[in-house]
Amino acid sequence: GIADSQPVAAALCLLTAACCGYYRRFFRVLQRRATLLQACLASNIMSQIRRRALAVMDKVYLKQEKYCAADVVDVLALNDVDHCVQFCSTYGLPVVQVDGKGPCIVLKDPATKKDRCVPKLATADSVVVRKWPEGVTNLTLVTRSPSSAETS
Repeated sequence: GIADSQPVAAALCLLTAACCGYYRRFFRVLQRRATLLQACLASNIMSQIRRRALAVMDKVYLKQEKYCAADVVDVLALNDVDHCVQFCSTYGLPVVQVDGKGPCIVLKDPATKKDRCVPKLATADSVVVRKWPEGVTNLTLVTRSPSSAETS
């Protein structure tokens, strides 16, 4: 049936990955299995997922201060290194040249070893699906505890 079709399976996989914070899976499915329409619809939340991914990467790789921009391009499905540099500069993350690696993003302040300025997620940044396809009603999917405004 339609529920078993590849486009529906890809859409559900994208939705699950976005809501659960599986940024690497989200971008992998987006690149390999999503239709053009699905990619266009997902573009609305890509910056949010990328920002969240940078914050997660910063927490996971505690000892690493610099991330090779080429690796970040691959993980976050950015167009190229220039796109990566532009995206990171939006959040005030400096990019430095490292011999043998090229441009690298600096997530931790070298002096204090503390996080730079990757914005922390507020409740308003949760991925919320408010409208479902025709025939599906009264469903809201949130990644955090819903506020009273979201449950009504």
